[in-house]
Amino acid sequence: MKEPVPEDFGLTSSEIKRLEQDEYRKENLWVHVGWSISLVGFILIVGLIYDRTELSVLGAILFGIILSLFMLFPAMLVALALQGVVSLVWGKDRRLMAYRDARREWVDRVRMKEAEWRLALNRQKRDWWRSLDGWEFEQEVTNLLRDLGYQAYVTPRSGDDGLDVMASKDGDQVGVQCKAHGKPVGPRVVRELLGALASRSDVQKAILVALSGTTDGATRLARRNGIEVWDGQRLIQESTIYNISTKPELFQTDTYRREIEMSRRAGVHRNVEKHLERLVEQAVAKEVR
Repeated sequence: MKEPVPEDFGLTSSEIKRLEQDEYRKENLWVHVGWSISLVGFILIVGLIYDRTELSVLGAILFGIILSLFMLFPAMLVALALQGVVSLVWGKDRRLMAYRDARREWVDRVRMKEAEWRLALNRQKRDWWRSLDGWEFEQEVTNLLRDLGYQAYVTPRSGDDGLDVMASKDGDQVGVQCKAHGKPVGPRVVRELLGALASRSDVQKAILVALSGTTDGATRLARRNGIEVWDGQRLIQESTIYNISTKPELFQTDTYRREIEMSRRAGVHRNVEKHLERLVEQAVAKEVR
């Protein structure tokens, strides 16, 4: 993932700085135009009020301020409209626009990779799995199964026949039941899963994902009926497929961290963590579709 540099677009750093300064001056010019229109309007209003009424100079000024406030917004709109017209006529440097677009795309891609790395890192922490609610737990189990090569999806809340996740791999249909309980689940949960499997002739295999594990009785019952049990340790073990022993250097480059900091200051992404997670969710949704 190559980072875009000015030279790729026929630019130099000094040229970019000059073009950005020109843009800044143009933008500020039209702000000044808006304020100037408002000031001229204010002076005219005060003069008319003082000439046509019996108010004192101070009264005319105060009344003029109130009326000018109503002029400020239209004046700014006029200035913005003029700025848009001038931008269309003068245009912007196409090389600079292409460079900016490429950098935004690059930063989003790196953000995506960083988000994936952080999520993979979290999956190897038991406390993170425990922090999930029931629905989030099902989602993350589904994501892990996909990364392990399964085609998997969370079943609808209603009509799921007691199976939280359906998966398939190598032609086998797998029914998955997820339990994020704080204590080991007992034989009753295994019997519920067996009942769900009895109504699904298309399911060849079953997995009980119990974060806190199963009691001895539940373990024996599951083993007798060919049900595979995944506890928290098994989830962490399966998550080692991500091979994330060290943080990729890509996320630690000065330019990338500077881009993130600029986004924070500009308020583009006030909560970068949530933005990263949304990017991953969008990517997963596209992959499923």
